[in-house]
Amino acid sequence: MSKDEVLGKLGEPEAIQLGDDEVNVVRRGEEKYSLNDLPSHYILIFRNLSFWMTDESIEGISVHSPLYKLSNGVGAGDSEQKIIQAFGEDFQTKEVLGRDYICYLAKGLAFEIHKKNQTVAEILVYQPQGDRGDREDSQGRDAERRRDGRAGQREKSKVIMLSEQPPGPITFPKIDRKPKPFRWGRSEMKSLPKYDPALRNGFQVDLRGRHLSKLDLRNSIQNLMYADFDDRTVWPASNKMPHGFNWQKFMELGKNPGLGVHTLHERGITGKGVGVAIIDQTLLTEHIEYADSLRLYEENNIRDETRSSMHGPAVASIAVGRTVGVAPDADLYYIASWELTRDDDPRDNFVFRAQAIRRLLEINRQLPANRKIRVISNSIGWSPPQDGYDEITAACEEAKAAGIFVVTCGIEPYDFDFGGLGRHPLANPDSFESYEPCLDWAKIFYDSAPGRDSDALWVPEDSRATASFTGGDEYVFYRQGGASWCAPYIAGIYALAVQVEPEITPERFWNLAMKTGRTIELEHKGEKRSFGPIIDPVRLILSIQTGESATLNRQQSDTRPTETHPQTLSRAFTIVPGVGIGDYTLDMSKDDVLKKLGEPQTIFLGGKRYTLDNLPKRYFMSFDGITFTMAGDDVTGISVYSPSYKFANGLTVGDSEDKIKQAFGGDFEFEEYKRMDALTYKEKGLRFEISKNNRTVTEINVTQAKRNKTDSPKELKTLPKYDPDSDNPFRIDLRDRDLLKFDLSNSIDDLLYASFDDRTVWPTPDRMPSGFDWQKIMEQGKNPGLDVRSLHEKGITGRGVRIAILDQPLLVDHQEYAKRVRLYEEIDLQGRAEPSMHGAAVASIAVGKTVGVAPEAELYYIAKYNFDRKGTVTMRYIAQGIDRILEINEQLPKDNKIRVISISRGWGPSNDGYDDVMAACEEAKAAGIFVVSCSLERVYGFQFHGLGRQPLANPDIFESYEPGLWWAKGFYDSARMRGSDRLLIPMDSRTTASPCGSDKYVFYRQGGWSWSVPYIAGVYALAAQVEPDITPERFWSLAMQTGRTIELDYHGKKIPFGAIIDPVRLIRAIQTGEPVTPSLEQSDAQPTEPHPQKLSEPQIIVPGLRIGGYTVGMTKDDVLRKLGEPKVIFLGEERYTLDNLPRRYFMLYDDISFFIEEEGVTGIATHSPRYKFANGLKVGDSQDRIIQAFG
Repeated sequence: MSKDEVLGKLGEPEAIQLGDDEVNVVRRGEEKYSLNDLPSHYILIFRNLSFWMTDESIEGISVHSPLYKLSNGVGAGDSEQKIIQAFGEDFQTKEVLGRDYICYLAKGLAFEIHKKNQTVAEILVYQPQGDRGDREDSQGRDAERRRDGRAGQREKSKVIMLSEQPPGPITFPKIDRKPKPFRWGRSEMKSLPKYDPALRNGFQVDLRGRHLSKLDLRNSIQNLMYADFDDRTVWPASNKMPHGFNWQKFMELGKNPGLGVHTLHERGITGKGVGVAIIDQTLLTEHIEYADSLRLYEENNIRDETRSSMHGPAVASIAVGRTVGVAPDADLYYIASWELTRDDDPRDNFVFRAQAIRRLLEINRQLPANRKIRVISNSIGWSPPQDGYDEITAACEEAKAAGIFVVTCGIEPYDFDFGGLGRHPLANPDSFESYEPCLDWAKIFYDSAPGRDSDALWVPEDSRATASFTGGDEYVFYRQGGASWCAPYIAGIYALAVQVEPEITPERFWNLAMKTGRTIELEHKGEKRSFGPIIDPVRLILSIQTGESATLNRQQSDTRPTETHPQTLSRAFTIVPGVGIGDYTLDMSKDDVLKKLGEPQTIFLGGKRYTLDNLPKRYFMSFDGITFTMAGDDVTGISVYSPSYKFANGLTVGDSEDKIKQAFGGDFEFEEYKRMDALTYKEKGLRFEISKNNRTVTEINVTQAKRNKTDSPKELKTLPKYDPDSDNPFRIDLRDRDLLKFDLSNSIDDLLYASFDDRTVWPTPDRMPSGFDWQKIMEQGKNPGLDVRSLHEKGITGRGVRIAILDQPLLVDHQEYAKRVRLYEEIDLQGRAEPSMHGAAVASIAVGKTVGVAPEAELYYIAKYNFDRKGTVTMRYIAQGIDRILEINEQLPKDNKIRVISISRGWGPSNDGYDDVMAACEEAKAAGIFVVSCSLERVYGFQFHGLGRQPLANPDIFESYEPGLWWAKGFYDSARMRGSDRLLIPMDSRTTASPCGSDKYVFYRQGGWSWSVPYIAGVYALAAQVEPDITPERFWSLAMQTGRTIELDYHGKKIPFGAIIDPVRLIRAIQTGEPVTPSLEQSDAQPTEPHPQKLSEPQIIVPGLRIGGYTVGMTKDDVLRKLGEPKVIFLGEERYTLDNLPRRYFMLYDDISFFIEEEGVTGIATHSPRYKFANGLKVGDSQDRIIQAFG
């Protein structure tokens, strides 16, 4: 480079060394300082760089900052030994003016070595000696001329071996290095560590990367509640885990930044366009949480570290992580820097951090005005007389002057104080009442005088899940955090604040954060004390937007912890999209509304009026100027007609349609009605009714905004009671609900009728009823039952058969069926395209890989609703869907057509479009397609009904079934409903795919025919696999003939109940060409034997399940009842009696043996050829036949 190029990039140097003597250094501002009339040899000295010049050309460049490194990572601060190890022993040493140098003339490198600690103080790069022989003499003369002995120079530097170029224009993203993931070398854990509350240190129960599979943790709930773990932790089997410990739930809740931050994200307040800088340890740059946000990664004084630290990914994800982070759309600028020095001095030296801050200021000068760095997060604090204190203090002052908020773990540089919040790992992160002092501060807090910490802002710290340093898509849960986790949280909130008010200052931000913070009441040892202010991001941002504090810090939390926008915001009640209006929020109950407002003026639905003693499932409660939309006891919408209710931006009833569009954007649905029009913003949870006359707003409706699957469950206020007379299928609806604060130990009767999902947060085990195991209920509900899985084991899975479903919109990427979907289309969804609960359920029941009847069938799905744009129920869309399936079917190969359509809907002559749908069904029948719907009798003359099942009853046992919940009373009360001409299909107590996430599930305690229809379709697909020419009529006839009839005991009376579909018998009847057994008047005596001995003369062996009438899972007493006393009871050489049994033993009979473990049969063996597999194989067959059959 030339002198002019250097000056063009860096401006004027700080000093100039004239000639070869260091005495002749002139600093900028001194009288002799001039860039004109320079001697032939001089040095331009900048902050971190010096340029050795001959006339106008660079001969060498020297650096003394660890920001600049050679490509092998060597830089200033490294040891002399490391230099020699890296570059070899072919060097010269010189001492000039008291300084030691190592010179590699052939490489063009020289290193000044610090005399005291033998580390590199400066690196010099120059033209390598020997590149061109005719210049070697010149090189020697240059070396003599440089009296400081540094090294010879050449006319122009060809090789610059620095990972950082001299400061100049930067192209983003700029990632200097990609540290490798950390790899645990951690072994199997022999015993679980104990948690000691007297200790303040973290990682007491550190399970990160550990193998616990051999431990029995059933009695370890207290210690596990304080555990740290990650995605690499290997847990024991579920039967060795304590009830109520759900590590997946810990992890998911821990990812939520909490305190309503996600509601800000839903409104577009995500930190977009704001630069957040972090100075911390090395970073796993490619983690999915922040890789897309990372604009710069540089390193400074990281020693020899080649791998990511644990600290870096955690703080980066807390600040800007896409799911974990507070500001997920902010830009991230990251400098990895350690405070420790190179000479084994354990003290921190903040010179390196000061260098990093100044580097960020240098970068910031190159950024456009609308994308500047506005905050620097430092998860460390400093104070005098620490090394480098003056340097870091000066650097912070420079940052403050540049408009950057420097967040640290100490009170410097602003005198702002904060504390860390603790949280029980299952507590709702969005509820302020979930918080308490953090684990390492709790004892001090409770032992101190009340009010001691009221001048500190409290910020989330404990129970956080963050990006892990072990892999780019892995996470880690930290039960105990530290102030290190608070600093990036504050930085993230500041980024949100800057987004809504770019001119905000740290002082205004902190002042408003303290004013709008929440104070709650804690109870400790029977005493109540105030705790706060807890940062309230939603109020804080709202106060910044409105120009005033939303609410001064309160001494007590609001009655409703999730109500974050009180009416005191302004004189007019504030409308908050997706949350509520004024004091009324969407998570209120009917009783909450009545307490606040008294009895409503009107309760109505359509043209009907109701009283509080006679309420339908859905209704409206109207008061003066405000109306609540109700579903059962829950508020699902709030409408206002009065201009006294306003948005934060001032918009209200009476404003123009244009103003609404200008304020809320063009992403709305438009609906036209006779008396008015409507604009609906689903993403925001808003609907505006617009007058046709003057195009102004006549009504504003707030509903639940479209929820993000990472949102935390809503806290439930009261547990509903089961009412057997209610027709509400969701009597006890615990889906997506937080029950952590409930004591449910006496609620078993209600819980056995509950619907719930993976997002339900349960109380701790000591507050759960004995015998209620929700995990077991969920798993059993996934089983399609009636021994369908034994067909799957034989390869009868619907493979090659195509099923069509017409239903509501589908979450197409759910793991249950994503690989089975061959087509997904939509018919006039009228803007309501979000995945429905109905679609995910029916698809998974039909073809789900674990839930489904036909898990390898191919799925063709058409989404539609059953009402038109005027709200009129119509069957025309179903007819269109069937017609579309027929069109598609014509394009499919002759031997691989769609064979069955599942439609979980019925119709009658009074329905609009009835003739259309009936005609479409006839066309489908003519095309060889079985149309299974809730109107099967109308289309085919086939009758069916839905089966009930207690949630803990075995789905494979026919005696587990009973009439479905919604029709059981009629069955027992009326003999007319007990006819045996109906085929009975599983319906209740099913677990299906959930629409809330591609790996989420939901348990529906009460089903409907909607769940039976796809079950029938799935069984038909199995039938079509084994007999491609099967017809609906033959299928139904055989299903009725092979169906099971069991006996129900009701008030001492025996009532026949059937025919229950028997998929195994049905398929075998189809395979053999005749029914296996006509429908029985009574089930076989042994309920766990789903295929009775009458099936054929030899007894059937079913892999993994049974031999003949004896099943794995039977008890010892079951065996004794069937076979009497065994010939021998033994284990090894030992013999036993029934009165003296070990924990494990064998019971031997004539031709069958049972292996018993803890009273249960875990294995069955036979040596008799009378027991056979379905393919005929038995004892006595050759090894070759076995391998041929089983692989």
